[in-house]
Amino acid sequence: MDYRSNRSVNGFAIASMILGICSLLFFCTVYFPIPLGALGCLFVILSKRRGKAMSGAAITGLVTSILGMLCGLFIIIGSLFTAFTMLRPENRELLDSMFEQTYGVDFEEYFKMIYGEDFDFDGYMEQFENFYK
Repeated sequence: MDYRSNRSVNGFAIASMILGICSLLFFCTVYFPIPLGALGCLFVILSKRRGKAMSGAAITGLVTSILGMLCGLFIIIGSLFTAFTMLRPENRELLDSMFEQTYGVDFEEYFKMIYGEDFDFDGYMEQFENFYK
């Protein structure tokens, strides 16, 4: 008795599912979820054949790719929002206390350790404060 299936395996559907799962696994990284999810969606489109329904792997690839891209966008937007909120002048004391607890120095000293002593921190913060006015 022959137990083989007559259905053919769609490589694009499998690839979209794998890329979608990878975009979900790597959503905490900034660089991978959006390109992987976009490629997964592209492979779903390429796997669609005229007159035929999408396979389960293609649907799974589409869902996981979209979820991975949305999670990646959420991480990026949340990180940018947090960074800009913490750099506001009214949050400066909280930022300094967080850096002292973590690194043992305040934010300005930490910034100068990274960018060097000749970096104009006050000028940088003045430009940032003018951005919010």
